[in-house]
Amino acid sequence: MWYCVAERRLYSSVGLGTTESGDRVCKLFLETVENNARIASIVRELHIICTTYFNGDEEKVHVRIIGVCKDVETVEFLAYKCDAAFMVDLRDTLAKSNLLFLELRCESYGWLESVSDSDRM
Repeated sequence: MWYCVAERRLYSSVGLGTTESGDRVCKLFLETVENNARIASIVRELHIICTTYFNGDEEKVHVRIIGVCKDVETVEFLAYKCDAAFMVDLRDTLAKSNLLFLELRCESYGWLESVSDSDRM
């Protein structure tokens, strides 16, 4: 019984990125939620930080994580130098989620874009 409670607490709010091993951790988390629908269904908040400049493979992993965690309600995403194709993939994936809040920050060319959408609630 304690295992179920601990698992729910552990996976309800997930932070990814911010370390040198962040890319590897993201891939392991993706593998976990792809292979375990129960864990994917527990995730309600995703906080993703990509501290390196745009890396298409890493961003695809992030988009796939959001797509697999269909019950996610809050996504905070900070990235550097996002390209247009990534933004389209992210938009399409978010449209299929139960999203209540989105904070998207993409720093590129020295300025910061921020999008926050809580009006969909």
